[in-house]
Amino acid sequence: MNPSYSLSILVPTIDESESLRQTVETLIGDKELNPDILEIILVTCEQTLETTLNVCRELETNYGPRVYRVTQRLPKLGGAFRSGLAKARGTHIVTMFADLESDPRLVPQLVSESKLFPGSIISASRWMQGGGFRDYGLSKLILNYLFQRMCGFGCKAKVSDFTYGFRLYPAAVLKEIPWRETDHAFVVEAILRPHFQQVPIREVAAVWSPRKDGKRRPRFRQYLRYVPTVCRAARQHSLPGSVNSAWAGAKAAEAGAPVTVA
Repeated sequence: MNPSYSLSILVPTIDESESLRQTVETLIGDKELNPDILEIILVTCEQTLETTLNVCRELETNYGPRVYRVTQRLPKLGGAFRSGLAKARGTHIVTMFADLESDPRLVPQLVSESKLFPGSIISASRWMQGGGFRDYGLSKLILNYLFQRMCGFGCKAKVSDFTYGFRLYPAAVLKEIPWRETDHAFVVEAILRPHFQQVPIREVAAVWSPRKDGKRRPRFRQYLRYVPTVCRAARQHSLPGSVNSAWAGAKAAEAGAPVTVA
């Protein structure tokens, strides 16, 4: 384990089983990635199915102290991520999903980019060249595209994918920001708040695939919840005395990374 670079990987889970097992086994089984993994934190809640909990117990048994469960203290997806990051001990934190919508085989590429730019957020993007969607549905695709373009234009952010919460963060970014959101809008807040603080953001192409098991969640209502999140983040940034780029500038200088969003 390299003490200067270590990963805490957060994986919230409710009703996934085989896809959860495959996610963890793929991460641990990657010879390039394995030495960097300090811990994989499986975040469960009161609604997590017993079959899913059984898979969690199996993974804990198979992989010892590097894979363990925590029970989320806040509700919904954002609450799961926030509960997990409170326990994370790594220098860097991966946020991903248990249903294979986030491909665990992409994590080594995120890590490689992160090691080149350790002060940057490395965000998976479905909209940059080389990325894409499988079986997403035309109406959802159009809605997703319009939101990404509107958000990028309105927030002056050179980011192509604000709603895909598959990312790798310097731990300090996640731990030093006072988060507000607890539902799925957290994934939007978690890219906009750092953007407004001028934390460098770099993107890696990713292909989204539909979940392999577990219940599908409605997308349209999620987009409606994103709008007030974007407005709050922009308004907070514009207030006098809002957090500026001091943290990001120092970290970027240490890492040799540009402060502008890439």
